[in-house]
Amino acid sequence: MNDVNLKTLAWFSNNYYRISKKDKIGTYKYTDLRYPMLNPDDINTFVFNFTVFFEDNEWDILSFNGNPPSKEGFELFLERLKGI
Repeated sequence: MNDVNLKTLAWFSNNYYRISKKDKIGTYKYTDLRYPMLNPDDINTFVFNFTVFFEDNEWDILSFNGNPPSKEGFELFLERLKGI
């Protein structure tokens, strides 16, 4: 990995990350795997995930456009955090 921006993301994730293609062409989902999912039944609820894209010879991140977790999802997260 030679791109400074991707190296920074890898550093942020302590090299525990996954990159997958998104539906929109040219965009990828960068997921930090060190933190749990808010809802263990929904793979799209990782705490830290970013949409990355390549433009002008560098990788960049799109602004967050998701929704805050639901009350039920957050309660599941707290239960898992406590080890219940």
